[in-house]
Order: sequence, then C-alpha cells, then structure tokens
Amino acid sequence: MLNGYVIWFGGKNNKLNEINDYGYIKYIDNGISRDIKFFRYEITEHEQFILETKRHRKIKIVFDLDSLNHKYPVAVNIL
Repeated sequence: MLNGYVIWFGGKNNKLNEINDYGYIKYIDNGISRDIKFFRYEITEHEQFILETKRHRKIKIVFDLDSLNHKYPVAVNIL
C-alpha cells in the first residue's frame, strides 16, 4: 500500500462541455515525487462525492498500483 493525496479530481471540461472522469494522485516513490492518473470508475460513488465536494483540498488516500503495469492505481481508499 502507498500513501498519497488527491491533487485534482473531476470538475467540468468547458472546452468539451462534459464532466472529467479522472483525477491525479501525488505520492513519493523512492524519494521522487510522482503523479498518477486514476479514473472515476475505480472509486465508489461515495468517494467520488467526497473528492468532488473537497476539490481544493489535498485529500489523503491509500492505494496500490496495478501489479501488471504499475501505471494505474487500484484499491483507492480515502483516509
């Protein structure tokens, strides 16, 4: 499990006039700050609500990375 925080999630894309279905997590990997993209379908509706109502705050989370490609988070849990 990795610790990080959500730096951005959801909102509206005014150019496309649609809701963004993704966000970004910031975490430290071997002393290097990294950002990783995650998608709306990877979290529950309750977690989506929390992230969207607290959009301008860093929200701490715990997550695992996909063991196959290490690019996408799995098991995102809001603390």
